[in-house]
Amino acid sequence: MVHILFVLVGSSVERVLHLKILAAIAQIVQNPEFDKKWLEVRSEDELKNIILLADRRRG
Repeated sequence: MVHILFVLVGSSVERVLHLKILAAIAQIVQNPEFDKKWLEVRSEDELKNIILLADRRRG
């Protein structure tokens, strides 16, 4: 069963950015609380905050 799906679209010029975004997503979804938080959101703003404010390594 799929609960969460990320879609990333862009041009081939943005390959480095795409890799950085994929790495950030991979770090975010490894948090055991992420699924629970994602499924409990009540608004688009809450969902954005869960993703943008998630703990991850910066690099």
